[in-house]
Amino acid sequence: MHSKIIGRKQEIRLLEQAALRDRMGIFQEKTKTTKTLVYTFVTTFGIADGIHHSIVNSEVTMGDLFG
Repeated sequence: MHSKIIGRKQEIRLLEQAALRDRMGIFQEKTKTTKTLVYTFVTTFGIADGIHHSIVNSEVTMGDLFG
């Protein structure tokens, strides 16, 4: 999966959002989990605020790890 970089933040594109949702569905189906799953992104500089940013539940950046 490739993300577009805006400044130093990554932007989630429509096709990436769809692919992530598909993978989550496959994971839920295979594991038969009934628990709530969340998207946590670990990135260098974070996720850019874009129209597909709503899929992100939380994010961890370099600043969080080494700040």
